[in-house]
Amino acid sequence: MAMASLLFLVLNVLQIWLVSSWMPILHLGDPTTRMKGVNLTMAGMNANDTQAAFKGFASQGGFSGREAYLKQKLDHFQENKEWSQRYFYNNRYHRKGGNVAFLMLGGTGVLDMEWVTDEKIPFVQFAKERGALMFALEHRFYGKSRPTEDLSVKNLQYLNSRQAIEDIATFIQTMNNKFKLNNPKWIGFGGSYAGSLALWARQKYPNMIAGAVGSSPLMEPRLDFWEASQLADEVYRKSNPKCAENIKIGFMQMMDMLGNETGRSQLSGLFKTEPRSLTPDLRNIQLFTSIQLNNFLSAVQYRGGPYMQNGTHSFNVESLCEMMNNDKFDQIRALERINSIRAIQSKYLSDMQENTPVDFDALMKYLVKKDFDEEGWASVDRATLWQRCTEFGSFPTTDGDTNNIFGSLVSIDFYVDLCRVFGEEFDAEYIEKAIEKTLELYGGADGYNGTNVVISNGGSDPWHLLSKLSSEDPTVVTYLTKGGSHCADMFPSEVRDVPDAERIAVKEIHQLIAQNIDSWISDIPSPFYLKKKEPEEYLVRQKVSVPTNRVPPSNVSKSRFKLSKRQPTRASTIQLSSKEESNNLQAVHLGRHSYGFIPNLDKLPDIPEEFESGYFTQPVDHFNNKNPATFDQRYFKNEQWAKPDGPIFLMIGGNSPIHPEWVLNENYTYLQWAKKFGATVYLLEHRYYGESDLLTTWDESTDITLKMNYLTYLSSLQMLHDVANFIENVDAENGKQGKWILFGGSYAGSLALWMRELFPDLVHGAIGSSAPLEAKMDFYEYYQVVEASIRNYSEDCAYSIAVGFEEIQDLMTTEDGRQALSIQFQFYPPWDDVSDVFEIDKQFFHWNLLEQIAAAVQYGVDHTGGNAHGHGIPELCHFMKGHENDTRTPFRKLADFSMYMTEFHTGAPFKYTFNSYKDFVASSFQAQFSKDRDEAAGRLWLWQRCREFGFHSTTDSGYSIFGNPLPLNFFTRLCSDVFGWKIEYSAKTNEQATLDTNKQYGGRYNYKATNVVMTHGSLDPWKALGKVKCEESDNCFMIEGAGHCAEMYPAQEEDSPQLTGTRSKIEKIIGEWVGQRNSNNADEERRPPNNMDNKFPFLVIGKNSGKHFDILDSAMP
Repeated sequence: MAMASLLFLVLNVLQIWLVSSWMPILHLGDPTTRMKGVNLTMAGMNANDTQAAFKGFASQGGFSGREAYLKQKLDHFQENKEWSQRYFYNNRYHRKGGNVAFLMLGGTGVLDMEWVTDEKIPFVQFAKERGALMFALEHRFYGKSRPTEDLSVKNLQYLNSRQAIEDIATFIQTMNNKFKLNNPKWIGFGGSYAGSLALWARQKYPNMIAGAVGSSPLMEPRLDFWEASQLADEVYRKSNPKCAENIKIGFMQMMDMLGNETGRSQLSGLFKTEPRSLTPDLRNIQLFTSIQLNNFLSAVQYRGGPYMQNGTHSFNVESLCEMMNNDKFDQIRALERINSIRAIQSKYLSDMQENTPVDFDALMKYLVKKDFDEEGWASVDRATLWQRCTEFGSFPTTDGDTNNIFGSLVSIDFYVDLCRVFGEEFDAEYIEKAIEKTLELYGGADGYNGTNVVISNGGSDPWHLLSKLSSEDPTVVTYLTKGGSHCADMFPSEVRDVPDAERIAVKEIHQLIAQNIDSWISDIPSPFYLKKKEPEEYLVRQKVSVPTNRVPPSNVSKSRFKLSKRQPTRASTIQLSSKEESNNLQAVHLGRHSYGFIPNLDKLPDIPEEFESGYFTQPVDHFNNKNPATFDQRYFKNEQWAKPDGPIFLMIGGNSPIHPEWVLNENYTYLQWAKKFGATVYLLEHRYYGESDLLTTWDESTDITLKMNYLTYLSSLQMLHDVANFIENVDAENGKQGKWILFGGSYAGSLALWMRELFPDLVHGAIGSSAPLEAKMDFYEYYQVVEASIRNYSEDCAYSIAVGFEEIQDLMTTEDGRQALSIQFQFYPPWDDVSDVFEIDKQFFHWNLLEQIAAAVQYGVDHTGGNAHGHGIPELCHFMKGHENDTRTPFRKLADFSMYMTEFHTGAPFKYTFNSYKDFVASSFQAQFSKDRDEAAGRLWLWQRCREFGFHSTTDSGYSIFGNPLPLNFFTRLCSDVFGWKIEYSAKTNEQATLDTNKQYGGRYNYKATNVVMTHGSLDPWKALGKVKCEESDNCFMIEGAGHCAEMYPAQEEDSPQLTGTRSKIEKIIGEWVGQRNSNNADEERRPPNNMDNKFPFLVIGKNSGKHFDILDSAMP
């Protein structure tokens, strides 16, 4: 009997608890539909006994619970139309004259009266001990709280957290009047999303709500929540290494079987798929794999939760590992057994308990249903998906894979396509912008400024990674239970069959909650209370903070280091093993042209006497004055147009070697301006690139960090200090502060803009052409712009490309198909009947093909160099349309176009398509030492992508003409495979690096510098990372029909009026700058001297100049 009573409590608490939960399963962290899918049994009880016991539980619940409704506005911000919202209340413990009220908030599910009646629930216990009124408020659009007649998109616009918070405020005001509460003390409670609501309501209405308790709240939503699978990976590896290995083997076998018809048929029979045949369609496969992934994620999320009751048949890490390690079954059979007892699931999955759905279109048809169902659980699926697609995202994927036990088959594009059930506009960009609005509205985890709150999280719960885990405000109590599960503190601790440490932790958090509640309702401040300062306005992206260790203003005294003319000493270049793949790489690689962001193929002009080429000695590390290492940084100088009081133009080198033409060929736009304004012109090469490498330093250095990793000091911030040091020393050489105007294209354009931002006392103005301001891990917008540019040129062309990629996808799913691809594209090495073709190999092929197409878009309208003779969108579409009697299929046309672009890139007849990911990785690390400076540049740029910027151009946007063959996990694995053995690389470190970069420079949202010009081409994919609002009034120009860095090239007859007009506008702006005094309002007199020996970072070292240059250097970035 005692066992049965325990089961009653467990089942009932579980059902009402999960109303607030966000399960990371197929349906996005939502509650169960009913308990029939849990498959829990207790010792001595069969399934019939369990059901009978559960049916009898309602009559044994608490007392005095009542159901009621109140009127709410449909739109609290505009309309007056009203609807009825359901709530439950219990005044059994309310003391006469008492003023304390507890409010449990409903989340994404059907609310249950047990929240205000079951005395074993901590919420009810807290209320009973304090004589509080108890309320539970159902969330609009869930359960019986239905503001509109259906769930059409028109009506769903009223389903959001903002309206929910206003519902809470209206409810409190109404109950104050109804129960005549004098000086009421309301305490808000909630779990998961409802926990977020409790915290946000307290933040907005601190005078109405005395305090709030948020259990496992979502505070920092994001689009792609790949960290969920990474945390699960860590939990399984630490808990049971053998289990983790078996899971990895099982998922690898599953992925291998999905790649051929025989394997898919076997999986269909084993997992009882619905429909019976599992087709090779990517979405159907991802539906299947997402269910298998989320079986394991849910066990981690609720590891110490409702499924650890007295041990038998529980759905948690321990029980799943017991099945995975069972020697009676192989790993695939073990996956099937776990799938057959999946416990927490949506209504859609619950209705197919005996089967595994694998029809993505059928799922979309289910989600498109607008009518409320009688119980309300089917409606939950559509309503919750709406909130995820319009506010919170946070879809669990394997996109952070670097060696994940779950593989890499669940990418963000799967969930993005689910969101399209609401309309075609709901793509990745739409969702990401919606999430940014949520962060701006509530502040995110770091920007949350509510007080009097307790925030609890479980260490095994993936969602704690998106919560608030610490605070400097003592009235914000955060508590992380090691190994704890999702919303663990909402359970009665005495019924939990968990380790003693976790049980003690749950009791401790209950004590903390009770203590804080007593403080909140007594009007006696917490003993830890400190008066808060007024919070600064929070922005979606944190404001840029200029480093305190930046270069100080220089004196104008000459450098104390003697100038000398010499060639730089260079270490012997490391020889690579013989590889031929460099001759067959695509024209654009990692979003960068093979010859740099600004390719140059024009003839070098005559060399004037005023031209100078030399080297400037720089510190290897600007941020360590105990490191004596230096390197030689190459520069070019041209004074042929210089006037005595003229400005100084500095073109910053980017991610490729520099070429003297960029200071010699006066047809280049900025040199036309130099000629007009009498400017001295410099071009400074980026550290590590071209001849400005650190090979000599690396060879001779005693710096252990540098020895272990040659690329240690390759970063944008080090380069910015290189530029600042260069400017300081030139000014010192000239004896006065120059009026420096900086130029740069693409990444170098970013450097120019950041120089003006961080060093306004040195830089008078800056022009950044096609400059990305935002570091971004998943740069899915890149191929969105590529597609839009192609569609703008020809819808027929876009359609043909789409058909071609669909054909390729179909061919990828069979051995014969893969061999056909190999023959058509002339793969080297080939895919034949003995080849093991893994998912990474397929992704590598798509990467090469996609960037051939990207090259045609990004540079195909430059009218300069090789691009002046084609190789752009018109040629791409010419291939794809074919001639009148053309019998080639679209995929064959894609193959022909790829060969065409390869010949353009290599300047030689086509030989083959290099297609070995393994060989590419093997050669990539050594390539940084290559004598071929362009080849080295490509690998150096990969380092900066992996360590600083991300910029990974994926197909994660959802539906596109390219399909979704290139997910984020391809690039995270590439970074790990190339550099992971030298550094502790992971997707997490790459993600954090992008956040740090945006914090350092402000990103596209908070870039604030003045005296700058930004330009973007409407066809250029990199425009997506430019300033968030590009308006001409802010000197930001969007050039219609232009490509990457278009205005930097020499003017051509084919140039559009918009391009010509933009050049004229920039020239006018420069003229205004040249006529200004220095931008820091200082006279052009000597600045106060500084102590070069003591300032940090230190100012060194003078320069070395000589009349030498290498005409073979190929390009300026």
